[in-house]
Amino acid sequence: MPNIRRGMMGAAGAGGDATEGKLWRTGRNVQGEVGDGTTTDRRATIVQIGSDEDWVFQNAGSYSNDQLASSFFINSSGELYATGNNTYGELGLGNTTAFSAPQQVGTLTDWSKVACGKSHTIGLKTDGTLWAWGRNNEGQLGVGDTTDISSPVQVGSLTNWDTPNASYQTSAALKTDGTLWTWGQGSGGTLGHGDENNLSSPVQVGSLTTWSSTGKNMYSISQAMMATKTDGTLWGWGGFNNGMLGNGTTSGSESSPIQIGSLTNWSAVHGGALGMCAVKTDGTIWAWGYGYGGMNGDGTTTQRSSPVQIGSLTDWSDVRKFARNLTVGFKTDGTIWGWGKQVPMTGNEYSSPVQIGDTSEWISGQGAQGGTSGGFIGPGPVTS
Repeated sequence: MPNIRRGMMGAAGAGGDATEGKLWRTGRNVQGEVGDGTTTDRRATIVQIGSDEDWVFQNAGSYSNDQLASSFFINSSGELYATGNNTYGELGLGNTTAFSAPQQVGTLTDWSKVACGKSHTIGLKTDGTLWAWGRNNEGQLGVGDTTDISSPVQVGSLTNWDTPNASYQTSAALKTDGTLWTWGQGSGGTLGHGDENNLSSPVQVGSLTTWSSTGKNMYSISQAMMATKTDGTLWGWGGFNNGMLGNGTTSGSESSPIQIGSLTNWSAVHGGALGMCAVKTDGTIWAWGYGYGGMNGDGTTTQRSSPVQIGSLTDWSDVRKFARNLTVGFKTDGTIWGWGKQVPMTGNEYSSPVQIGDTSEWISGQGAQGGTSGGFIGPGPVTS
């Protein structure tokens, strides 16, 4: 295993205001995506990766049907590391070799954030440039063609990119001017341009400059995208099943953004393979979509086609679809909570939040983009 001096798995990027911590991982590990040097599957506990304590950001991607997964980590020096599946060069190492322990991507120290799709990766550097690598059969890399690339290449020449996102075979990114851009596979209207056309280069969604954050739901049949605006409204589009769009219907598609409800206090949204979750400015958390295994956290296994509140507490800081049928929430007191199938440290199924371990000093966490693995940044260790 290489010397992992720093890495990623948190909510803030390198060069930002993130607090450094140890890197902890759990979940599926078919391709070595946990990063502990093995391919021992289905981690029931949370394991530390390496011994360093200066990780600041992580992300993981997976296509849940065939369990192909990869993970990325950024350290406080801005170095980028990757592990897991690499069939299409999605690790960015210049080859298609899979690894079960983190490998440094190049030698540069200016990485800020990374987003993972099915088999492609979108990365942001501290200078505001956008980069992509991996599979490109639908133009999801945004470089104007459909050729796979195994090393990072710059997407255009602009330096005002802010937040990247990737899902299935689509990509999206915000710019610092509040505009939203999408590219890749357009099936089901997932790109939000009013049609179902594929795009091999970024195209702006409408003309608004009021987008504030993006979250995406990935699914092998239906794909939906969600986003919030600076006025606190929530919007969604794309193809959807199981109530994933949150507009009160259980199936169909929308090829342009539609507002979800009329509230103006949404602050963040995150997607998984079968549903969505979100945080409001009042500290409450909400979920909708497929209810299998209690993944909506409302005490039931019922499918929800509109957002439902998870409990009544107002001390939540973030919520993530942490695996295909698992959701994880973060409270302002530094504790982490899980619900759904195979909650870490317990291995059990819960339809309402239960605390994971007894540590109350977790800094941040990030789940796979609709996939099967994820992790945390924090001091640890976690005890049951």
